[in-house]
Amino acid sequence: MVGDTDQRSYLLQNSDFIVIAASVDENDRPFAAADFQQMRSTAYLVNVARGYWIDESALLEALQNNWIAGAGLDVFAQEPLDLRSPLLQKDFNLILTPHLGGRTDSGYIGITSAVTENIQRVVRGEVPRNLLN
Repeated sequence: MVGDTDQRSYLLQNSDFIVIAASVDENDRPFAAADFQQMRSTAYLVNVARGYWIDESALLEALQNNWIAGAGLDVFAQEPLDLRSPLLQKDFNLILTPHLGGRTDSGYIGITSAVTENIQRVVRGEVPRNLLN
């Protein structure tokens, strides 16, 4: 999220979609009730970054009070999402996915190819690609 309060407010007030995709600054504050109140009533919030970036009780309040039009969450404060979560108990304009938003057929093919290549490299006594340690 944009850390500067003025920039953040401007974006919230003038955007149709707010997408939280990654945290770039550890000083950014999570999305809270005050943020939802600044958003357009026709705006949507999407979180594919980390669950802690949204105060889920504030999100529920925003949806109940029609402060925003809806939301899409691929991540949650607690994963897997508890089946008793209020997010699952209400009829909101809310799309929930099980932290699988980035998985695609082409992604699986790429992962499979990389793993296969690295197995072959190890069998041949070579160093695997993208070794981290």
